[in-house]
Amino acid sequence: MGIFNFFKKEDSVKKQKKQYLANLFYLAISDGEIHELEQKKINEIREGMGVTESEYNDLISSIMDGSYAKKNNEIMSPSSDDEAWEHLQDLAVLASLDGKIDDNEIEVLKGISDAMGYGQNNKLINGLEAVKETFNSTDVNVKEIKEKFDGILEEDEKRINWEEMEDVGIITHYKGKPFTGIAFSLHENGNVAEEMEMLDGLKHGEQVLYNEDSSVDEVSCYENDLRIGHDENTYCKKINELFEDDKYDLKEFLIKINLLIFLYKSEDEGRDIKQYSESYYDALTSGLTKSMRKLNKFSAKAMKEIYKDDVTLQTDNFATEETSQSSFAKGWILNEMKSAFLFTTLSTSDALKVNFGVDDLRRATIIEFIQMCYKNTYQINSIENNLEWHNFIHNALNEKLTKDVLSVLMDMQFNKKLELLFLLKTLTNATIELVKKSGKNNEEMNSIISHMNDILSNTEKMFQIFPSKAEYDDVYNKYCDEDDRQNK
Repeated sequence: MGIFNFFKKEDSVKKQKKQYLANLFYLAISDGEIHELEQKKINEIREGMGVTESEYNDLISSIMDGSYAKKNNEIMSPSSDDEAWEHLQDLAVLASLDGKIDDNEIEVLKGISDAMGYGQNNKLINGLEAVKETFNSTDVNVKEIKEKFDGILEEDEKRINWEEMEDVGIITHYKGKPFTGIAFSLHENGNVAEEMEMLDGLKHGEQVLYNEDSSVDEVSCYENDLRIGHDENTYCKKINELFEDDKYDLKEFLIKINLLIFLYKSEDEGRDIKQYSESYYDALTSGLTKSMRKLNKFSAKAMKEIYKDDVTLQTDNFATEETSQSSFAKGWILNEMKSAFLFTTLSTSDALKVNFGVDDLRRATIIEFIQMCYKNTYQINSIENNLEWHNFIHNALNEKLTKDVLSVLMDMQFNKKLELLFLLKTLTNATIELVKKSGKNNEEMNSIISHMNDILSNTEKMFQIFPSKAEYDDVYNKYCDEDDRQNK
């Protein structure tokens, strides 16, 4: 199959013709023999190309003795995509001319189609596979076969170079009709530079821009010829270009984004044909904000402001003015408490199972934290003999850590996430102190400490919150105040 490797290169017309005929021959013989009708079809194509019978026979001889494959290990592209598609159409018709569609013929056609850039999953090949069984058991004449394939090919999506199309107003036409399919362009080195999904002559779907080495540069989404947004990687790329330093306050971020939007709008107003939809600017702001959080480029102050102003987080279940960040363990709902308890106990279970004796109060610390939240939520002074509290803990102990638990945690307000991180930080510090007091300095102890540090670090990354020591100290002071208040 080496002769079916396909590369976009310029070569002589004569070599392209020979390769075309070589493909036809290989497909025809792939089922073990060349049928009379198949040979007749090849001869018609050969004569139409101006290739003599003697030249064709020499070509077949070189294919059979292996010398052609050695000299032509790269097949050249037809001069246009239309010609490549017609080539595949001829091959598809040829596969059926002997009265049956053979599996080997389909596999060869898949290889050639894939090499030409049409992939192995297009309507032509799917159509062949769909009618194969019926076709092989039914008498169908050649005319009916041609009509059947013409129908399949007419419906198939096309890949057409922008240079082969023309714009009539805002509608892109191909052969006099609004184009539906994939429009593309090429770099000077022959690699694809752009692919654009089109519908009825308008940009509609995904646009992918490629670098010269074929790596993806940018992905955009269009509706009715207007850009409406980008994919996540493109937003992240834009953030890295706009914000080279590590941390930015919300004001700095918004100034740059508003300036960018102003420039985009100004450019668009000066165009005869607009490129951006009104919704694009909202999508841009939202996408860039999410990417800033993902790349950890917001300062801690900015993160607090974002969570505070995020209306999607302000529901009846979340904290009110009474439960602002000036207090500790306020505003938690039952599902959040259960999720925090499960996440903390199960993620740290390997470290907690090593008991350091009476000084080991780590499990008690987790329970105390949940108790604080519970008592504040239900406005009670004690959980002693409280049946609802005991049922809550009992049920929580019998559940598993699932994606739903993590989703609940991810949807919590900023201050609750910060408090959960404080709990993990406290457990990590307690583990380090217990290991020091134990006097043990072995691989197992080092592994326990490393495990706790990893849990804290990974949770910070999950929340995209990275508190400083001062911020942790601030939470600790609030915890102490709340602990004193509840003890009173």
